[in-house]
Amino acid sequence: FAAFTMKASRLIPSTTNTNVSCYGGNDGSIDLTINAISPALPYTYIWTNGITSQDLTGLAAGPYEVQIMDAHQCQLFMGATILEPEQPLSISYTKIDKLCNSGVNNGSVDALIQGGTLPYTISWDNGASTEDISGLAAGTYELTVTDGKGCLKTLSVKIYEPSTLGQNAAIKHVDCKGNADGAISIDVSGGVLPYSYLWSSSQTQEDLTGLIARHYSLKVTDGNGTN
Repeated sequence: FAAFTMKASRLIPSTTNTNVSCYGGNDGSIDLTINAISPALPYTYIWTNGITSQDLTGLAAGPYEVQIMDAHQCQLFMGATILEPEQPLSISYTKIDKLCNSGVNNGSVDALIQGGTLPYTISWDNGASTEDISGLAAGTYELTVTDGKGCLKTLSVKIYEPSTLGQNAAIKHVDCKGNADGAISIDVSGGVLPYSYLWSSSQTQEDLTGLIARHYSLKVTDGNGTN
């Protein structure tokens, strides 16, 4: 008589996973490979997301499980998890506007980049490649950050400058020689509040009254120290 040895099919699955590049994205994939002892083809696949193909693409982060079945109805369950960066790529910033309306460019932006995947590539539209930039004139500055996975984040920051500090004076002259009834009323505009005042007579209020006939000069300083 003839003797036959029957070998049961044994499925040996494995996966190669590609994680999501950018937080919240859907470019993950699972490449499922089946090795088998005494294979019984064909295989069928049912994933928990309803897909019946062997491999999956266009995946968001999360767990995925597949039921694999051969021609003998032998089945095996296999799981895989697609990951994503822990935090989205983000940019926050603080800035200092120009202190005064002049040719001195002293604006600055300090940017803080977080999340995504290191390393970051930093590019400002003025040619700078560091997070922080200084010596800025008034205007808009654009920052582009690309992380190690090619995820992109942009930021637009506007640097302002105060209007020119100016002043107008309304003068009431002394009525009669020897009197002290003169007055000066000041109207200051531009710059940054608050204003401080220093008269040549050592007074520090905005307007003066009870003045005798003489020359008076005023130094006005704004909140940024401009005068």
